[in-house]
Amino acid sequence: MKSLICVVVPVGKAPYQHEIPDTLEAMQQLVGGLIEPVRLSNRLILICDEEAKINGKEGNRRIGSEIIAGQFFIVADGSDGDFESLDKYEVAAMLSRFATPENIPPEEVEDSIKMTFIEW
Repeated sequence: MKSLICVVVPVGKAPYQHEIPDTLEAMQQLVGGLIEPVRLSNRLILICDEEAKINGKEGNRRIGSEIIAGQFFIVADGSDGDFESLDKYEVAAMLSRFATPENIPPEEVEDSIKMTFIEW
């Protein structure tokens, strides 16, 4: 079975490098819910719990103007549409980027819950 080298970012703690099986179940277990991919760059994908905010999980980190709640992890976007392992440079960059835990009040997490409707 294929595995993935990723960077895990726990709430209130420093990130760490981790290896997980490349399965939906392993990814869901790591974030504690249904997975939602969020593109960080052309190659980097943040995987979080898509229902973290509405389920009351703690705020973890800010990404631009967005708050990510609950534990999340970072993987690479493969050329075939699958996830790939991070290389050693990407691991180092993500460990540095998320090194400092953030204190995000519950009210701020709740205020960031929103829905976007797109007309067809």
